[in-house]
Amino acid sequence: MPSDFGSRVQAQAKEIIEAGTSYDYILDVWKSRHFGADIVGKVLLVSVGPGSIKNSKGIHVQICGKAGSGKSDAAMKMAELMNPKWMLSSALTPQVLFYPTEGFIDGSIVFIDDMVWNSELGVSVKRITSAFQTGAQRVVTTDGFGIRQTSNKRLTFWVTSVDSQADEQIRDRFILVESDSSEEHIKKCLDMLKIKAAGKTAKVDDDFEIAVCHALFKDLRSWFGEVVIPFAEDIEFLSDDLRAFTMFTDMVK
Repeated sequence: MPSDFGSRVQAQAKEIIEAGTSYDYILDVWKSRHFGADIVGKVLLVSVGPGSIKNSKGIHVQICGKAGSGKSDAAMKMAELMNPKWMLSSALTPQVLFYPTEGFIDGSIVFIDDMVWNSELGVSVKRITSAFQTGAQRVVTTDGFGIRQTSNKRLTFWVTSVDSQADEQIRDRFILVESDSSEEHIKKCLDMLKIKAAGKTAKVDDDFEIAVCHALFKDLRSWFGEVVIPFAEDIEFLSDDLRAFTMFTDMVK
């Protein structure tokens, strides 16, 4: 790796931050790596912000779709662009979310592939999302003594599932988005795979782009505070669902 790699990354990140185009840059890098519905990448990125906002209830994402539709790839490709300091993408047990884990800190994003909501892990995730700012608590018994455990604060969950069904509790906290599983999309993906296998795609500096994205995410997490919406009273929200309005304003923030 060239000796000036780090300085080039920081210079590029600084230019993007000052231009206010961090969101666009990361989304474009993701789109160059994942061939699928843009809305999935947009929603994943929007969910990242609340982890740095003091007065947010959090935004979480559930990607649904048939096997082979690219839902897992969409999340994994975005996970690669998030700074690993705040990214947990591995097989989990329900207990991990409540026990102190090395490198697992407040404001992290947790990616869970093939979520089963009626499992113990699913129940734990629901409990944690209901206490976004403070972390959820549970009490376990060890050697005859009750021990209070608290999850990390401001955890953001990305989950995938084949089934789009979800109970009301999940719909209150998660944005449900469908991966494109149409025959037309599958054919386009197959054509793109053939082009890549033939070595006909444009060469890009993967390491550099990923490092820049990591730097942009680190900049976001370096700030933590309250966000207000000056024009909030002028918003015309065509729904009487107060919980939907709360999620909408969190997206604006």
